[in-house]
Amino acid sequence: MGDRLTWLLVLLALTPVGASTYYLAPTGQDEHAGTSAAPWRTLAKANATVKAGDTVVLLPGKYDGCLEPAQSGVAGKPITFRADKPRTVTLTGGTAVAGGLRLCVRLKEREFITIEGLDLRPQNAGGWWRLDDCRSLILRDLTAQGGLGSYVPAEATNCHYCRFEKLDISRALQLDANGHVVGNMFGLNRCTHNVIQDCRFGKAGHNPFCLWPDCEYNVVRRCVFSCVWGRNFEFFTAI
Repeated sequence: MGDRLTWLLVLLALTPVGASTYYLAPTGQDEHAGTSAAPWRTLAKANATVKAGDTVVLLPGKYDGCLEPAQSGVAGKPITFRADKPRTVTLTGGTAVAGGLRLCVRLKEREFITIEGLDLRPQNAGGWWRLDDCRSLILRDLTAQGGLGSYVPAEATNCHYCRFEKLDISRALQLDANGHVVGNMFGLNRCTHNVIQDCRFGKAGHNPFCLWPDCEYNVVRRCVFSCVWGRNFEFFTAI
């Protein structure tokens, strides 16, 4: 009996207490309850509401605004944003609270956030994501194209123990004064102990994938680099 009670207490400790699943739909209303039958409409509502252990399910369609949760998850209780059906949800971007940049995803000083199954296609101008001073993030099964007006539309700085999996990103469209495509696409700066796997990178003016100096102990495996427009990748002092 004592052993069974001990295991029950352990299971309870590992179960997110009070975790909720919320739903977004392009036809929803933020005044609704956020259920599958009465979904919210905006990323802003989800950003302000979610807490550790919560999941936000995005129903098919397009969403403007920036995915930028106000809180972090914790170990064993991540905050998750995912498409109800992968690749049927498009984020068109918006102005981030942190820094005022136009982005689809903005995470600053956040931990244990998972984002999966989304299509990032910023309208007008803007980048795909900017990650600063983060840990234990998972970006999985994302597609991204466009990125007009952003020299590095997918950038991470001082981020550690993160996973980038099944990314399919291409066509970073930063233009110079002569209308030529320039710029990098996916860059890591001062980032350590990250995994980049099963990704496809292609079509950037300069290079689609870059590990800048002070990037140490990162694993890059089973990825395809096919820039076509420039070089395939750049490694500096990375180890």
